[in-house]
Amino acid sequence: MTLRIWFQSTVEIATYHSYRQALLDHFARVAPDLEVALHGVPDGTWGGLANSQVMQMPYAYHKILSDVLFEQLRKAEREGYDAFVLGSFTEPWLRELRSMTDIPVVSTAEAAVHVACSVAQKFALVTMNVENEWFQRVNMQARSLEGRISGIYVVRPEATEREINTIFTDPSAYLARFTDVARRAIGQCADAIIPSEGLVATVVARNDLREIDGVPVVDPIAAAVLYAEMMAKLHRHTGLKPGRRWHYGKPTQAVLDFIAGKSALIG
Repeated sequence: MTLRIWFQSTVEIATYHSYRQALLDHFARVAPDLEVALHGVPDGTWGGLANSQVMQMPYAYHKILSDVLFEQLRKAEREGYDAFVLGSFTEPWLRELRSMTDIPVVSTAEAAVHVACSVAQKFALVTMNVENEWFQRVNMQARSLEGRISGIYVVRPEATEREINTIFTDPSAYLARFTDVARRAIGQCADAIIPSEGLVATVVARNDLREIDGVPVVDPIAAAVLYAEMMAKLHRHTGLKPGRRWHYGKPTQAVLDFIAGKSALIG
């Protein structure tokens, strides 16, 4: 039976035509035996702004995405998907999403760093702007990975998600700047490079930038999808699921019914 993976982007994917097609092409290339369904957030979710223009406002960022991500995960579960990929390096609501379901919820960022740990003692993250850099620094510190990360770097001039979406047709200048930053990271002891944002990672992967000066470039999109495949197989064949005693406590049906009732009253 073909495994079905729900890949959830946090951009308005229907309007990111180049990024959308690049992702679909990449799924077909790295996971031809899987059914990978790409989903974004609805048009208008960000009010005409790019994600990174909102992510520094914690209430707004999480409120906007909570209204979408929880329902998308419920839909994936109802439709029988085997795993759910949270395709954002900011990892919004990752803990809460894992607490909702027994199917694997895979973080693109987490999958990429786990793979990097398997090929390098020290690795670097290279991202597109300081907003993403801050989020990734906080998230990596929360995982106690400071000892494995040689640094987190920004490709300059900085760019938003919408700006990155425009470079797929001619990425040469951006890839040159990315490579320059990666070489600086390598000079500061990085033995693997992670393009640490979905659009950046897709531009890099689409152009087959797999190694720089003998240092591997980890593909976070492939890592997330194939990690989801592994987790789905472990769930199917061994029953593996999140620990429910502490960090990922799952709500009981009574609590879910109570929440539904409260929501109906508020609505």
